[in-house]
Amino acid sequence: VGSRDGRIAAANSQKIHEELNSGISDLRKFAESITDGQQIVDFIKAAVRDTSSTARRDTRQIRAGTFAAGRHSEIVSQALKDAEAKNLEDFTELVEYARGRNLLNPREPLVGTVTVISSLLMGRIVIDVLNDQVIDEAWVEVACDVVQGLLGPVS
Repeated sequence: VGSRDGRIAAANSQKIHEELNSGISDLRKFAESITDGQQIVDFIKAAVRDTSSTARRDTRQIRAGTFAAGRHSEIVSQALKDAEAKNLEDFTELVEYARGRNLLNPREPLVGTVTVISSLLMGRIVIDVLNDQVIDEAWVEVACDVVQGLLGPVS
């Protein structure tokens, strides 16, 4: 990867990918054990609410910095692209699995649905910068409604 910053960005990219993959893996295990689609949506909504935590803020800051570093390194940029594509693929497969079990009935095309949900979580960085509890709570409420509406849980 060359430069010190490039090596750090590549390592951060790998760490972020592993963390996101772990979350999707946990959700997949959970989805295999339930019979009500609302439970999946509630699991995701809990993750959305958790985005307010300091640990999640720190992860977003690192992720944003890694994205910025990717602009200056073809290798880091490709690693980020591969990691994000894999995470979207895994999330899409999970939603397809849940739809196949008649747990979810997504209202929009899956690629758009999972991309919007994923980008909501990264776009949360704007709320971090504002550091306003009222705005934070309003964002969480609306983001949870978006997840609910897009995934269309089946009970």
